[in-house]
Order: sequence, then structure tokens, then C-alpha cells
Amino acid sequence: MLFNKKETDDIESKIIDNIKALNIDIINTKHNGNFDISLGLTKTLYTLYAKHLRIDTTNPNWLNRDRVVLSSTSAYSLLTSILFMSGFDISLDSLKRSKKSDAILPGVDIINDDFSLGIASACGISIGEKYLHEYFKVNNLYNFYTYVICTDLDIIKGTSFEALTLAGALRLNKLIILFDNNKNVLDTNESNIFNVDIIKYFESFNLNTIVVDKNNLDDIDSAITKAKSSDKPTVIILNHDSDHERFENNYIDNNYVLSEEETSDVKEELGVRNIPFTVSSEARDAMIEEINSRMDEEIKSWNELYDTLTDDQKVLLEKIKNKDFSLNNNIDYEINNDDTMNRACYKMINSIITNNQFFIGGTSNYDNDIIDHLANLGIFTKDNYLGRIVNYSLRDSAIASIQNGIGLVGLKNFSITSIKTVNRMIPAIKIACDYKLPSIYILVEDEVNTIDGLSNSSNTELISLRSIKGLEIYRPNDINELIGVFKLLAFKKDNPACLIINKSAIDIKENSSINDVKDGAYIIKQERKDINAAIIASGKEINLALDISDSLEEKGYNIRVVSMPSVTLYEANKNELIPSNTKTFIIENSISYAWNNYVENDNYLITPDKVKWYKSDDEYESFKNKMVEKIEKLLN
Repeated sequence: MLFNKKETDDIESKIIDNIKALNIDIINTKHNGNFDISLGLTKTLYTLYAKHLRIDTTNPNWLNRDRVVLSSTSAYSLLTSILFMSGFDISLDSLKRSKKSDAILPGVDIINDDFSLGIASACGISIGEKYLHEYFKVNNLYNFYTYVICTDLDIIKGTSFEALTLAGALRLNKLIILFDNNKNVLDTNESNIFNVDIIKYFESFNLNTIVVDKNNLDDIDSAITKAKSSDKPTVIILNHDSDHERFENNYIDNNYVLSEEETSDVKEELGVRNIPFTVSSEARDAMIEEINSRMDEEIKSWNELYDTLTDDQKVLLEKIKNKDFSLNNNIDYEINNDDTMNRACYKMINSIITNNQFFIGGTSNYDNDIIDHLANLGIFTKDNYLGRIVNYSLRDSAIASIQNGIGLVGLKNFSITSIKTVNRMIPAIKIACDYKLPSIYILVEDEVNTIDGLSNSSNTELISLRSIKGLEIYRPNDINELIGVFKLLAFKKDNPACLIINKSAIDIKENSSINDVKDGAYIIKQERKDINAAIIASGKEINLALDISDSLEEKGYNIRVVSMPSVTLYEANKNELIPSNTKTFIIENSISYAWNNYVENDNYLITPDKVKWYKSDDEYESFKNKMVEKIEKLLN
């Protein structure tokens, strides 16, 4: 049972029972949590933190610490209880106010509030560890494990499948998954919806599996020890010995909290005082001492190793520690006549990444051009952990979460994929915004006349991306603007960014600017005389805006064209680019959601949801002429 009458009064049992009591207080206060999962994992997480986890509670960001990822937020209350008992700088008062949306906690590297994303983030951290371990191999500065806490709810989703298959293929042996096999999927009988042999399931991904009774401290301890010596990623399957560990109705009400009477009974069984958020100082001091006595010598040895480094090596480590993701922004590349915008982008990445050893990336491999242009950087494989390119091979749901993990280790990173897949990445992109991780998402949109047609355009995806707080979005129209974007991203230290590029032929505009990209928008074509109207566009639609303005000028109108590669940057700067009371039109191959504040009414929006958009080059001229007529009517 979770609350057996005490058979012994040893200090270890006292620590565990105080953790359980504190866990109950947090759930009762916050009305949010899962008693069965969080209390059932108490012995597992106690064993991990007290006996195995390499941590420095006085220096939570120690570079060689073991990493912890919470994928199942049902155990959030337990984790915060453990962190307090371990001696991290967390007060009892803060536990009363803590919530799962708290992004930063000492002693845990990332909390994912979307099931299965944590497994992918842990995979990314392990990739980062492999790269840094290999890079600093002579000095042995990086040699840590990554532990991820998850349940059935994490495994049942597709993101975990993508991440686990990659972890197995890359042989990320320092990835250890603590899997609570509670056979409960949101209070549904799991056998009805997830009837698989879980051991064979994990082993089919080339993972090592160890099955333990999660109530047996010695078994848990032994399992973690074995996992650390494995040559493959390991899943420790934590089984219930029976269903009696689930709370019965007399223990729990519909809000998943205990009544005062029930709480009193439980704490009496645990042998702790029935005063909310009261913890035995003896128990906490004992757990802190257990950790410190185990870690003092190891931390001392690592610090001595650090002292032997050269000044240049120390500078590199400080950059990683401080998440200084700045890059050399001297972009050196050669453009051919048959290059397209996306190919030019790959060449620029190749130039930047070659000059910065802490910049790695990945691709979904839907476009052979990507691999061809980045091949000299080396592919990251189980035989080459210094490779700079991870081949995600269409694992689109896991890519952004893996990037989060790589960024948390201290490596700047990018991914390249098709824009049509970005909606699968958005939950992880939101987490990147919470943690201010400067990941770069390069999204390629096809032309409207390709075989894929509008399915690969930015028609609806831009709405989703522009609605994310903290995400910067860039949609350059030519090489100059693309260079301007990369110069900004080179020194970016926080917040992720989306770079949306197309496959159109290179067409450098006469007045396009590298430097003005930093303002988000600038005048790319000035009117000849007194302004009659302004057109705002981004990306490839700049071509259409310029063509329409030329046609209108032939009719005697004076049109200003504004290129806005980044709405988010423009909103932050708010430079006055268009005189007040000027009729303003928007042209973009996207839904008009983000543009309503820039126009008088919907008639001034030239977007696919407001006008019938052209579908091929053959229709372009006709479409342009219709838009010229539309604008002319509104100007008269």
C-alpha cells in the first residue's frame, strides 16, 4: 500500500514519508495532480536524487550535472517536493504557490506540459551531451546522464515514437527513461486502447529494458546502476505490484484532493505531523547530507580538472554556461545562376556553421538539396558524434522538442523542414519561448505552381506562428534580406525564431536592404511624387506588390511599397513608414488575421481568404491585373 503502517523508523523511511506528506499538501493546495502517479514514484525519485543524480545544489547550473526532464506533469508535485528535500534553493512558501507552468526550477532542466514532448527533449539533451563529450573528450569535461520521467500517457503519443526510434538508432546510451507503467490512461482502462507488450515495444527501438517493482528501493537502486553501464538507451519499467496502489473513493474526491479527515488519517499512517507544509528538519538534513557526501569529491575533482584548462577553453565553457549563442556573422558563400532562395539559405548556413563549433542543426530530409549543401559538416550518427547535422528523417513531430533539448545543453541549433509540418512543432515551439531558447526553425514553402500546390504554401501556418508570444518570424523576399536575417540570428541569445523561405529563383531587388531588416520593415520602393497609396508585403509577394505598383504608376498613381520581412520586429520598433491617412493595402499569401490593424477595412486586404488567389504562373498576369483594378477603384 502507499500508506503502510510503519515497520521501522529508519531515517530513509522518514525521508520518504516526509516527501509523501509534502506532496499531498501541494496537491491539496493546488487542486492539481495525480496521487497515484506522484506518490507511487516517491521511492524512485528519492533513489535517483539521493543515490545517483550528479548535482550541485549550491550550483544548479554546474556544467557536468546530470539532467532531469519531467515529461509527465502528473508527478510535478512530487518533483518539487524532492527538490526541496534535496536542498535546492526552494522555500516551503514557494511550494504553496508553485504551478506546472513555472518554466524554471533548480534541479530540473525542462518541464513539458504536453505529454511525450519530454521524451523528445531528453533525446535532444542526450544528443548535445554526446557532441560535447566528444568535443571535450581529451579533458573529459562532459560526461552526464539524462533522466526523463514519463508514464503511459507519454508513450501512447506519436512524438515519443519518433524520439525513441532516433535515440535507439543513435545509441544514446546516457539516456535513461523512468517509465511509470501504471496502466492508466486518463482514467481509462488501458487494455482497451493500448494493448501492447511494453517490453517488446521498447526493445524494438534498440533500447535496453529493466523491469522493477517501484516499491523496492534496492531494485530501483540496482536498476539505475545497470542503466548507467548500458551501451544503449535504457528504459526502467516501474511496475505496480497490483492495483491496490490506486486511491479508493474513500481517499479521494472528484477534485483529486483529500478531505481534512482523510489527510489526517494518511499523515498518521506516515508518522508525520498533520500541519500543512511542515517537514522534519532531521529528514531533510539527512537527505541533503546523503547527496553532499556522495558529490563533494566528484565536484572537487571536476573543478580541479577545470583549473587545468587553457584560457581559451575556459572562455568556450563560459559561453556554453551563459548560453552565449553568438556566432560569426561573416557570411561567405557563392551563388550560382540556377540557385533558388532555399539553396542560397543552405549555403549561408553552411558558411556560418563551419565557423562556429557550437552550432549544429538537423533536417527532415525531405529535400536532397539540404544534405547536398551541408554534407561537408558531417552527419551525426552513432559512429560520428561530432557530426553537425542530425538527419531527423521526417520526424516532424519530435524535431522542435529535440531542438529544445539541444539548446538546453548550450548549443545553438537549427532545423529545416517544410512549412506544412510546422503545426506539429508548435507545442514545442511554445515551450522554447517559455525557456527563451534561441532555436531557429527554417521552414520552406513551395511555389503555388509546384506539384504540391497550396498545401505547402504559408497560407494558414503563418496565423499559428504569429499568434505565439515570444516567437520572432522572418519572411525575407531576396538574398539581401536573407543575409540581414542571418546577421540578426547570429547574435541572438534568447527566444526562438522562424525563418520562412521559398523555392523561387533568386531575384535581388534594386532597393532591397540588408541592414534595414533589423527594423522589421522598410521602404523598398519610394513613390515618385505625392503618395496616393502604400502596399505592404513580405516574402515572394514583394514581387507582386512591385508589379502592381508599376502598373498603377503607368496609370498615374504614386505608390509606396513597404517590405515587411518581420511583423514582430516591426511591431517592436514601430517606425513611421507610411504617412497617416494614407490608403494602405496588404498583399500576402496567407490568411489576413495579422493584418487587420494596418488597413481601413477588409477591402484593402489582398490575401487568399479575401480574394481568389492564383494557382499557377499562367494565372499570375490575370490575377495581377484584377488586383490593379481593385486598388484603382478604392483609390477613386
